[in-house]
Amino acid sequence: MDDIAYDSESERNADPCTSASCMWAKSADGKIYVCHRLALRYAFSGNNMPTMVPIPNANVEFGTANQMSRNDISRLNTLYKC
Repeated sequence: MDDIAYDSESERNADPCTSASCMWAKSADGKIYVCHRLALRYAFSGNNMPTMVPIPNANVEFGTANQMSRNDISRLNTLYKC
C-alpha cells in the first residue's frame, strides 16, 4: 500500500498519506492505479510542481471533470461499503 505512485523517492512530490483511508492497493505489476479524475493536480505539492503527471504522455489533459463518472461513484461506494 502507498499513497501515490512515483518512480523514485527523489521524484516524490506530495505529502505522505497519514490516514489508512487514503491508501491505495498496488496492482500486480507493482504500480498504483488511481482514477485520473480523483484529485487536484497540485494538491499537497511540496514544491509547487504538479503532484500528478500523465504517463507516458505528459500533455494529456486531466482533472477537468465537472461531475463524477460512474466509475468514480462505484469506487466510492466500494470504498465506503455503500
